[in-house]
Amino acid sequence: MKNQIVEKLNRFLKIHYSLHEECEVMYLMIELRKLLDHEEEVAKKYPLVRFYADWSVHTQKDIITDSMRQIMEKVDSMYLVTDYGDGHHSISMKKDINLDFILMPELRNEMGQMFSDFSIISKLTIDNNWTYFVRLLSRILADQPMINPTKRIEKFYYLKTRRREVIVAIDFRKPIPRCLLSIEVAPKKSANLLT
Repeated sequence: MKNQIVEKLNRFLKIHYSLHEECEVMYLMIELRKLLDHEEEVAKKYPLVRFYADWSVHTQKDIITDSMRQIMEKVDSMYLVTDYGDGHHSISMKKDINLDFILMPELRNEMGQMFSDFSIISKLTIDNNWTYFVRLLSRILADQPMINPTKRIEKFYYLKTRRREVIVAIDFRKPIPRCLLSIEVAPKKSANLLT
């Protein structure tokens, strides 16, 4: 069964070396999840692939894996909360913060390693192809919150947008206000855009 899934993925990714539709991303994530289900021991090496595959098919994600919790703890630590003592709070982002987490770099690394380990031939994790993938996956995950990923974060979720950006919403526990983060994910201009 494992070999059949790998063959299907290789055929699919040969045709769809860059993904342009949400249904293509869903198909890929479901097949990767099936592959991990058949290889339980090896699957432990790819907790983020499993997490995102699960999250993409659930209306909310309330079981948070250790690997995802670590990412969310980094996100949480980017914020400073000021308590004014009169019931008012403010939140600010620490200076020189890198918002690359929105572009799912840890998932990118895991998927690249998984493709290599299973002999799946793909250019998906290469620059512009990854950009398209992230935009599509973020649309799939839009309004499907991750529930209680940290002690301070009540909900973390992507917002649907038609623009070339990915927007993340973070609902902190009361009385801390909601934060919205956005990052532009426009593909790099190149004569060889998707090769």
